[in-house]
Amino acid sequence: MRRGEPITASRSGSERYALGGLALALTVGFAVFGCARDSNAGGLGDRAQKYMELRQKGSWEEIYEGMVDPDSKPKLSRDAFMERRKSAFDILEFEVVSVEETEGQGVVRARMQAVLPVLKPGGGTLSVRRELDDAQKWVQRDGRWYIQLRG
Repeated sequence: MRRGEPITASRSGSERYALGGLALALTVGFAVFGCARDSNAGGLGDRAQKYMELRQKGSWEEIYEGMVDPDSKPKLSRDAFMERRKSAFDILEFEVVSVEETEGQGVVRARMQAVLPVLKPGGGTLSVRRELDDAQKWVQRDGRWYIQLRG
């Protein structure tokens, strides 16, 4: 080949199949690795997002069953948990602002636009829209993140 001449690639059929197979294997490998890495590395952020979505919908049963720290359930019965949620405020929108993980412990900060019931001096309630910041404590047990609630 001389300098300045165009390079033409001519591969045999078996070489093309081998390269195609290699490309396919790499693509599948990156997809599998990427999914596995995301589910482990970003696990707390994903769980916090799901928790806030369920909280916004008022899906308290699902939160208690799947997201509340199992170690806190002997002190926090389902009935006590559900009773406390009857007075929950409405979340209009939310954003998970930050996620910090340290050795199986986590802190998530969420910002919410919520409608809060406020007692009027003459009686009755008034609905007031407020922005709230929520610092949540999370714990990792057996590779899964759970929120720690006081009651």
